[in-house]
Amino acid sequence: MKYFLRSAAAQFLACLAIASVSPISASAAASEELTFQKDVHGAMVADNWQECDALSELFLRKHKAHGLANAVKGYALVQQGQDKKALAYFDAAVKGGCAGLPASLAESHANNIWSLRGYSLMRTGKFAEGIKDLEKSLEIKPQTCLDILNQRIDCINIGTAYKKMNDVQKSVSYINAGDLMKKQYHHVFYPILKTPAEAKYNATKLLPELKSNPKSTILACRYAAHQVYLRNWPEALKYLDQTISKEPYLMPARLLRAETLKRLKRNADAKKDIDAIVQSQDKAGVNVWAVDQKELNGVLRL
Repeated sequence: MKYFLRSAAAQFLACLAIASVSPISASAAASEELTFQKDVHGAMVADNWQECDALSELFLRKHKAHGLANAVKGYALVQQGQDKKALAYFDAAVKGGCAGLPASLAESHANNIWSLRGYSLMRTGKFAEGIKDLEKSLEIKPQTCLDILNQRIDCINIGTAYKKMNDVQKSVSYINAGDLMKKQYHHVFYPILKTPAEAKYNATKLLPELKSNPKSTILACRYAAHQVYLRNWPEALKYLDQTISKEPYLMPARLLRAETLKRLKRNADAKKDIDAIVQSQDKAGVNVWAVDQKELNGVLRL
C-alpha cells in the first residue's frame, strides 16, 4: 500500500541477522512470523477482534518490541473501545519501525500508523496531539483506493477535533477537504468525461504513470474506468483484475468488473462479483464497500 518500510517479515529477519542468530533460528522465526500474519489476516477479515487481540498478545510475549505485532494489538484494542490502552502499543509500533497495517495483512482495515494513533489520541481527548499524527497521515501520497478513503476519514476527524477546540474555520476547512476526497474517490471509478476523444487522451496519459507505479490501484482502476467508457472490455478487465487482486473488498471496482464481464457475455463470472457486492451491503462502518444503488441496478439490467 502506501508504506515506505520493508515488510514486517523482512524487518524481523534483518534484526535477527544483526543479532547473529543461527540460520536454523532465523528460519524458525520467519516461519513463526508468517504464521502470525496468516492467523491475524483471517481474524481481521472476519472482524474477530478478540482473536486478533489474543494472537498479538501471544506473539508479543516472545517478541515484545515487534513493530507490526504492537500495531495489530493496538488496533484490536481500538476496535474493542480500549483506546487509552491502545496508545502504548501504537507508541511501541512506531519505535519498532512499523509504518502501519499493510493490505496483505488487514485488507479493508489497512491504514498507516499515524492515522491509527491519531484517531486513538482524539478518542482519549488528546485533540492537539491527534491532529499532529493525522496531519502526518495526510502527507503520505495515496497508493490505493482505500488510502483515499482513509485520508478522507482523517480530514473528518481533524475537522471534528478542531470543532471541539472551538476553531470553526479550521474545522470547516478540513470537513470540506474530506468532501472533496469523497468526490475524488468516486471519480476514480466514474471519471467525468465528455467525449471518447477525451477518454483516449486521458488513458494515454495514464499509461506511463501506471507503468512507473504498478502498485497503485488508484491508477489501475482509473485507467480501467476509461476503458469501460471506451467499451474496450478486454483492456478494462485486465486492469480491474489487477486492482481486485490487491483490494478484493473494493466493491465499486467489482461493480465495474461485473459490467465488463457481462459485456463479454461472461454472466456466470459477473454474478460472482454481484453476489459479493450484495453480501457486503450488510457490513457497516467502512464505506469502502459502498456501491451506488442506481449504478448497481444499471448493471443488473444488462
